[in-house]
Amino acid sequence: MKRDHVLTIFVAALLALAPVAARAGNEGRIAGEVVNPEGEPVADVKVTVIGTEVETSKEATTNRKGRFSMLILDATRSYKIRFEAEGYDVREEPIRLNVGGVLRGTWTLYPEGSRGASAEELARIEAHNKMARAYNEGAELFEAGDMMGAKAKMSEALAEDPDLPQALDALARINLELAARAEEGEKAPYYEETLEATGRLRELLPAERAPVVLSFEALAGLGRWDEAEALLPTLVEMESIREAAVGYFKIGVATIRAGDLARAKASFTRSVELRPDLKEAYLNLALIAQAEGDAETVVRHADAYLERDPGNGRALTMKYEALQALGRKEEADAAFAELASADPTVVADNFFREGTELWNDGRAQEAQAKFERVLQIVPDHPRAHYQLGLCYASAGDSAKAKQYLARFLELAPEDPEAELARQMLGSL
Repeated sequence: MKRDHVLTIFVAALLALAPVAARAGNEGRIAGEVVNPEGEPVADVKVTVIGTEVETSKEATTNRKGRFSMLILDATRSYKIRFEAEGYDVREEPIRLNVGGVLRGTWTLYPEGSRGASAEELARIEAHNKMARAYNEGAELFEAGDMMGAKAKMSEALAEDPDLPQALDALARINLELAARAEEGEKAPYYEETLEATGRLRELLPAERAPVVLSFEALAGLGRWDEAEALLPTLVEMESIREAAVGYFKIGVATIRAGDLARAKASFTRSVELRPDLKEAYLNLALIAQAEGDAETVVRHADAYLERDPGNGRALTMKYEALQALGRKEEADAAFAELASADPTVVADNFFREGTELWNDGRAQEAQAKFERVLQIVPDHPRAHYQLGLCYASAGDSAKAKQYLARFLELAPEDPEAELARQMLGSL
């Protein structure tokens, strides 16, 4: 029996024959396939489940793919299963059903009159079936969200066949999921186990992209960014452009957080070269240009983002501020008008936050300009009136300070800062 052919059938069977909940407490199901010694499916096999404790039987017939399934009403009793097909020897053996579950298996029929399977062949078939059952049970546990149970079953399958690609792939994905669920200090072992599985998988399937992507995720999780980045040209060669672009984007995010703006810029640039629709990369490139004081580049990248997400408040804010810095007043005013109409509350809150940061840094004049922008968008923004009162008071303009503080008290008389505003009004 050719192992690879039979494994393919088992994987398909897993998808086609998902477990079905029993309608009564003692029900159980059988789902299997019948193949010849070469691993090819045998159709039209009569499959009979016979009770050994009570007189009962149930029949099914395999389809053209050699598959069959049946519901047994009482899975607590003992049964045997018989296979009969023209041209093949009859096969009969005891089975143990699972209450509320599914018994899965592959049975091999031998040509009529042949000597049947040797002891070595029977042992190999049993090992294969044991592996297949463990894999299928692990897949069911994975779908149910039981990662630890699924991991144990995939390990059982690999104990029977260490080079089973499906189980190696599943084990890698399970460990990535376990890493995602683990506390920060407990993630590394799962990432390491992922790399063990994908390392062998890449040897077995050198032309497949999935092991490369999974390896990248594990290396990224471990913070081994140089090794992770070294995998991305391979994905490009495999024409896995989206995965490669996302990989470069993730490296950009990690390196910008680490303060390595040059590497972050190169990574984000490469990501949009591969996938121009990866809009968040443009926003990050604009942020880097902003940090470098390159207003022209900020405008260029903000525009690239806005082509893909018109009206985005953050991109419009960056564009507006860059145009202001460049002295391009008409364009800046147009950007501000678009900004104000896009999402007034969010945009006003953004200007207010920036103004507060400037005020706290002792840059009162710059803060004042931000608070005035807030009132252009939301004229009755209470805290903007309060902050402008403070700005004008610090600049010695008592008349305007009183004007803004009084309006603040009209809008928010119960605000935590209201009492201080009243005291200031009394002293100005």
